[in-house]
Amino acid sequence: ARAQVGDAALYAIHDASGARLALVGDRDLAFVVARQNEMTPVSVH
Repeated sequence: ARAQVGDAALYAIHDASGARLALVGDRDLAFVVARQNEMTPVSVH
């Protein structure tokens, strides 16, 4: 999920139940973090 804080875009990493696990400033990094934690990254709008 993508959020906006001021002019900065943030990407949230959530678990299957919807709990937010992390916020990062880059989509590619969000996908890497998800994969490193044995999750399958998806884009949600």
